Amino acid sequence: MPERPVRPIRSFVNREGRLSKHLENAWNDMHKEYVSNGLKPLNALFDVQAADNTKQRLVVEIGSGQGNQVVHAAKLEPDTNFVAIEVYKTGVAHTLYLMNTQQVTNVRIIQADAYELFANNYFSAQEPAIDELWTFFPDPWPKKKHKKRRLINENFKALVLQSLVVGGIWRIATDWEDYANSILKIPDITASERFSNRLVTNFEQKAKDANRMVYDFVVQNNL
Repeated sequence: MPERPVRPIRSFVNREGRLSKHLENAWNDMHKEYVSNGLKPLNALFDVQAADNTKQRLVVEIGSGQGNQVVHAAKLEPDTNFVAIEVYKTGVAHTLYLMNTQQVTNVRIIQADAYELFANNYFSAQEPAIDELWTFFPDPWPKKKHKKRRLINENFKALVLQSLVVGGIWRIATDWEDYANSILKIPDITASERFSNRLVTNFEQKAKDANRMVYDFVVQNNL
């Protein structure tokens, strides 16, 4: 098992806006049931078990933003458990709002730093738990002095692999060429076709509007 690397800085900054009335209502009505701060054990997040008592597939999204991707996927796969990791309350509240309006109940949200969750073996405390991990359009930190803040690097990949089941996949997408080049230099990460189940979110649309390419990558745990 690789040593836990030192984490001197975060891959995000604290920035919060006020909640609109409908988001505030969603937060007040739903956060106790669906939102965790990362202290509740993974096996306590979901009450519903598969009918045949086998392990349900677990999909985790890092940086779920407004929740469009994870709620869309959860609606298509009602028998899969989804965990959305998001630090910003506005994003969490919007995800709850989408869950409510689309009647989705198989998503749980962890409002915490994804790096800390993986570094503290949250998804591998007993055994690797994640079947599929998504990191779509992480903050690119384009300025040279800020590149050290980027989440995806070789150390984080090692933490991710500890949490993926055998055959589990980590899917990544970015629209910043420099970030894509640095990701491609990480061993075992390979370029891939666009993930067919990935929504065109605001981030991807902005990239298209700016004529930036979108780069997709995959990592598979073959151990």
